Amino acid sequence: FIPESDCDEMHPKTLLSNEVEVGKVYELVLTTPNGCYRYRNGDFIKVTQRSENGPLIDLHGRIKMRLVVQGYTLHEMSMEEAITLLAKETSLRIDYMVSVDPS
Repeated sequence: FIPESDCDEMHPKTLLSNEVEVGKVYELVLTTPNGCYRYRNGDFIKVTQRSENGPLIDLHGRIKMRLVVQGYTLHEMSMEEAITLLAKETSLRIDYMVSVDPS
């Protein structure tokens, strides 16, 4: 697991399953049993609880599908959930798009 704050680094700090914290977001890293090969699949996961067999996780989004604004990270799934909730509460149809302002 790579902490979300370290995922953009070339050689990020990695954690074992017993080191992750409930409520935190991590990039999922698959590793061979002997540790010779690691695969960063580009998924963000959120640890929801711990069990005897390890952490329980929810998919939280893709690394490429996030928006960082002045140091604050917004994930695609979080934006979708917020906009869907707003649309239900207000009975409005909401269309949106996120783009980069090159200026």
